[in-house]
Amino acid sequence: MKDIAVIGTGDFASIVYQILRKHEKNVVCFCVDDEYLSDDNTSFWDIPVIGRSELIKKYTPDTTELVAGFIGSPMFDIRQKKCDEYKALGYSFANVIDTDVSYAAQIGEGNVIMQNVSLGFDTHIGDGNIIWPGVVFPHNNYIGDYNNIAPTASLSGYAKVGSHCYIGNNAIIKNRITVNDYTFVGAGAYIRHDTVSGTTIVPPRSYELDRPDTRL
Repeated sequence: MKDIAVIGTGDFASIVYQILRKHEKNVVCFCVDDEYLSDDNTSFWDIPVIGRSELIKKYTPDTTELVAGFIGSPMFDIRQKKCDEYKALGYSFANVIDTDVSYAAQIGEGNVIMQNVSLGFDTHIGDGNIIWPGVVFPHNNYIGDYNNIAPTASLSGYAKVGSHCYIGNNAIIKNRITVNDYTFVGAGAYIRHDTVSGTTIVPPRSYELDRPDTRL
């Protein structure tokens, strides 16, 4: 089993690290671009923080897998760009998985799949996705690359998500619907038609009403 180097030192890196620690993975360092190294940024969770140039010298692709500990907005192009740079150097990206994936037909690399995600029969997951707690893929779902799917979003059977999409909290995607690339789906939206790439879809907004009596 290879050692793990986590790219990034922000909040998402902390989340990823806690999952890795839970599953007893050996995290040897956190890594940042050389220009972000400083005297105030030498360790993270009591693990050394090193620059990219030191990572390349000290931890080779033969001994070390990487984990993308950053989200990389907007629409996760930065996440893919950074991952592609390291892949060009020969590194691979480990999946960080904290749920049962035994029914999944395919899971690519570099995904973060958190607790209580439901991956049903014949679900296909691409590369570099972030799938937050409570997301539901019931069966025959296809997820592309570098998507961010927020907590408790739910796809129905045969629904598909392209690449570089954001699916908000509690969003629902109807069965056999395709959410095409670079679609932004707001929290609570209901998607009942295929989307056009680059579309932003939000539900009707909530209103604050005056209530003369403050008691319920």
